[in-house]
Amino acid sequence: MKKALSVWPPIRWMAAAFVIALFLPAWAVMADQVRLTDGSVHKGKVASQDEYVVVLDEGVPPNVTRKTFDRGTVEEITLDAVAPAPAPAPAPKPAGAAVAAPVKPASTMGETSWAAKPPVHPETPTYIVVPLQGEFGVEIMGDVTARCLEVAKKQNPSVIILEVNSGGGLVAELFKMIDLVVDWQGTEAIPLVVVVKGEAYSAAAILSMCIKQVYMTHGSAMGAALVIQMGPGMIDAVAEKFSSAIRAKARTGCEFAGRNPLIVEGMMDPDVVLSLARDKAGKPVILKGSPHEFRSESSRFGVQPKMFKPEHKLLSLTPGEAIDCGAIDGTVAGYEDLGKTLGLAGWTDLGPAARNAFKSHTDEIAANKKAYQAIVKQIKTGISNVRQASGTQLTATESSVNQIKAAITRLEKMVEKYDYMKMTMAQDFPMGLERLKAECDVMLGQIKNARVQMRQR
Repeated sequence: MKKALSVWPPIRWMAAAFVIALFLPAWAVMADQVRLTDGSVHKGKVASQDEYVVVLDEGVPPNVTRKTFDRGTVEEITLDAVAPAPAPAPAPKPAGAAVAAPVKPASTMGETSWAAKPPVHPETPTYIVVPLQGEFGVEIMGDVTARCLEVAKKQNPSVIILEVNSGGGLVAELFKMIDLVVDWQGTEAIPLVVVVKGEAYSAAAILSMCIKQVYMTHGSAMGAALVIQMGPGMIDAVAEKFSSAIRAKARTGCEFAGRNPLIVEGMMDPDVVLSLARDKAGKPVILKGSPHEFRSESSRFGVQPKMFKPEHKLLSLTPGEAIDCGAIDGTVAGYEDLGKTLGLAGWTDLGPAARNAFKSHTDEIAANKKAYQAIVKQIKTGISNVRQASGTQLTATESSVNQIKAAITRLEKMVEKYDYMKMTMAQDFPMGLERLKAECDVMLGQIKNARVQMRQR
């Protein structure tokens, strides 16, 4: 009997070890490996890759860091390379073959399960920050913001803070963002609160006015949302129709959030004139027209109308001016101060989960821009080499022209994939890539004819 008792504990521990080994997650023993041209090696899980960037998740949940590498700096990618395991493991699998071609698009931001801090006691109020920083249509995109909001929602915060710092951007992306925030506020229980930290101009100002609670930090500004004509070919009737559609969308969002749509109209229309008065209760009243137009109605105001926004100017507001006209709910010194203002004093930050989700997108954008600039430089260097080449350097000239054509093809593919690059490309190549390719073909034809003539001599 004693012998049986002395044998049982080892068997029990062996069985437990077997169960633990059986259910160890794959990341405990396997990892992908990215070797850079500088010799450094990074291990983790390749989240995505294409011909421009490689996105790698490093670390083990709940501590995951996403890194984005320019494809030009990557020497080799090995999938399922052996990684150190936290417990004894079977013999390692053979390393996978180096990957030389893309396997799926890079735009997979949001697939990583960003881990939050340990759960906070349910009675403790909490918040999480979703950044809206950069340009609408580039860094700020409807689908990216939707994913960030879902990441934030999973942390179950008391409030989601939209941290705004943007000079505006594409109208089409603004429409998507307005639809997103209006739908969220109409269907989700977690409230959104905008905090402007820096600037909220143009599209950012309009979007902020579509949120039910808006605060500004000291020194920030908002407004100036003039719709810029997108091209010289847009006729006046189309431009006016386009502008009217934007104003209607902005008015709808403002009214949903309980804000006076005349504020946004003043930000968008330089010709509109606005006056500011106060009713008998001291609440701000915005009026369309000059102060003298309301003299006959003076009895209904506690404070008589004064000029708020003159003609030929766009409305831009400091925090004090924004409070005075009712555009925002107040100013805050920081998030601790905001918590007190909202009646959630002592609230806890749930951590960078949503910030990390946004950063993975902006890191990808930065790598794509770097790859774009490298291709543009190659094209412009090639053009310069061709111009400087003498008439007898046919082989060198032909090689440069073919390199230019190859670079143009790569640039076209990149711009087709990433819409936000189209405007930049139009500035870099005003003549257009098609015309540039046509000129390359003409030059190649001239080189061919020159060679024929040289043989005939």
